[in-house]
Order: sequence, then structure tokens, then C-alpha cells
Amino acid sequence: MNYKKISLQILLMLVMMGVATLIDYLTHSANERFYVEAEYYRNKIIFGALWGLVGFYVFRIWVKNLDILAVLVSLVIAVSLQTKYLLQGRPPDFVFIFMGLHFLMFVFPTFTIFRMFPRIFGKDDAATPPASMPG
Repeated sequence: MNYKKISLQILLMLVMMGVATLIDYLTHSANERFYVEAEYYRNKIIFGALWGLVGFYVFRIWVKNLDILAVLVSLVIAVSLQTKYLLQGRPPDFVFIFMGLHFLMFVFPTFTIFRMFPRIFGKDDAATPPASMPG
């Protein structure tokens, strides 16, 4: 188990959620119809990073392309966050509109970070069996 690589994945997922939360804040601030109270942002970075890591570790089993993996991770984060907001009593129409918007807000930083750090988010070399065995 490569603890340095896992630590970097966690850190970079937190950075990605920080960037996405900034984009989200700017989006909500752009129009008073989209206004949300400060409580909306509470734990968003940690919650999103946690679900992003879950999505990453689940989907990387089957998906080797980092671009597709970034899209799937962003989808997991958007759906999990919006499910949380729906369960907290947010209006369903608001939740479903922002599910799509959040997906777009998460895709850009996730895609960028996965592309910038392919050795951190790419396949784990230690888990790859040797091409041929001496025999």
C-alpha cells in the first residue's frame, strides 16, 4: 500500500473540491434566486472529497481512462451532494437544477487535476502483475 500516493490523492481531491466550491459560491452569488445561506457550504469540501475518493476507488477498478474516470467521479460527487441537500429539505426543483450545475462545476477541476497528476490517479504499478514469469 502506497501511503504517499493515497495521501496525495486525498490532498488533491480536497483541492479539487475547494476549487469547485469557489465556483459554486460564485454561481450562487451571481443571482439572488440562487442565494443560499452559509450553512449550505458547511462541510461541503470534506463531504465532496470523501465521496469523490469513494467514486475514484470504485470506478478505477473498471475504468482506466482518466478522462472518463474524472467524469464519473464528478457525477458521484454531484449526485451525493444533491441527495444530501434533498434529504435536508431543499426544494426538489432547486436540487435537480443544481445537480447538473454541480456536475459541470466539478468536472472542470477534476478533469484538470487528473490530467495534471496522471501518476497519482493513474493505475497502481504495484498492483500490475509482471508481463511474463520466468519458467
